[in-house]
Amino acid sequence: MNKHLYVVEGKDDISKLSSLGCYFVLPSQGFALSYSFLTFLNAASQVRPIVIITDPDGPGRLIREKIHNGVPNCTDIILDKKKGTDINKIGLCETDSDYLRSVLEPYLKEDALSDEKEEINLKVLADNNLVGSGCQDKRSLLIKAFGLTATAPKGIVKELNILRVSEAQVKKAIEK
Repeated sequence: MNKHLYVVEGKDDISKLSSLGCYFVLPSQGFALSYSFLTFLNAASQVRPIVIITDPDGPGRLIREKIHNGVPNCTDIILDKKKGTDINKIGLCETDSDYLRSVLEPYLKEDALSDEKEEINLKVLADNNLVGSGCQDKRSLLIKAFGLTATAPKGIVKELNILRVSEAQVKKAIEK
C-alpha cells in the first residue's frame, strides 16, 4: 500500500497538513496550475492515490475542477466552509485542526499502514553528482526523464519519492 499524495493550494497549507501527519503534500500554486504540474500528477496517480484538499471557497472549487480535468481518479476532501473561516479569511489554514484531523482520519490510517520506504535522499543525489556546481546538465536529464516540476535538490528528492523512483532508475536516467 502506498501513502497518499495530498494536493493543496499553497505552501502554508503544506505546513498545516504536515503537522497533522500527511507525508506527501504538494501545492497546486492556485490558479497557476501548469501543464507540467498536471503531467506530474498523472504520473504520480499511477503509483499512489491522490487526495485534493483545497480551500472551501469558489477558487478552491475551480482548482479542484481544473485538476480533475487533467488528472482522473483523484479523491476530493471538501471542507465545511463554516469550519474553515477565521475572521475575514476562508481557507485550509484557517480550518480547525481537530475537524481537519477527523476529516483526514481514514486517509491517515491507510498511510500509517503503508510499509513504503523512501529510497531517494540528498545523499543519493550527491553520490550521483546531482548537487553542487556543474550538475545542472545531469539534473536537467533527471527532471526531463521523470517529468519533475521541482528544480532544487530537496524538491527533486520529494518528487522522486512521490513517484517511487529507485536509485537505479536515477542512475539510468542520467547515463544517457
